[in-house]
Amino acid sequence: MNLIFLVWIQLLLQKRESILMKYIINFTITFDPDSRLLKLRNKDQLTIELSKPATRLLIELIKNNKNEMPRETLIKHVWEDYGFSPSSATLSNHISELRKAFEALGINKDILITVPRVGFKMEAEIHPETKNKELDTSTDGFGRNDITEDSVVQKKMIKKPAGSYGKKELHRVLKPILALIFILLLIITIITILARERNEEPKPLGTMNKCKIYALGDDYPDPELFFSCANNAL
Repeated sequence: MNLIFLVWIQLLLQKRESILMKYIINFTITFDPDSRLLKLRNKDQLTIELSKPATRLLIELIKNNKNEMPRETLIKHVWEDYGFSPSSATLSNHISELRKAFEALGINKDILITVPRVGFKMEAEIHPETKNKELDTSTDGFGRNDITEDSVVQKKMIKKPAGSYGKKELHRVLKPILALIFILLLIITIITILARERNEEPKPLGTMNKCKIYALGDDYPDPELFFSCANNAL
């Protein structure tokens, strides 16, 4: 019982260490056990996500860098200690997964070496870093930007106030409504004018040369003045 408890504590400590650490491999690749990501330094767009077993396997190889690791030891630390019962083929498959990931990131040199009749060995330059290390954007040591990775993440997660989105939505909805109201008012005005002109009855002014003269609208001339001007014109 005590042995199981000690193993459990050891696993928790190893997991905590992996969460707090990331590793620089051959000065070009960053390995983050927590996110299970392998990526080129300064090129976040080129990233490969490892499976959970491959992540545990790479952690074990990094901890024993440049040391020959027997297959039995790797199987125990990567699978059996976590309650799995893999075969030797399972180990080989995940070694292949790691090799393909390194090749995709541009490492042509085989840093995972097969040791005949023994197991595998990692041959690389490993530089561990703490993940909560302050970001230093200075050059040649002049000036320091005291911003942690956590604060950078918080800045990325800051959202715009809900009011700004509300105003945009309001303008987007009101614009077509106002345009529709304007068109309806214009149509009503035109219909009213046309209807008024149609309903107007002509007003008789008189008779001239046996022809009846009518006027439309309220703005018509005085009949006597109209006929006087008309006779003079004729």
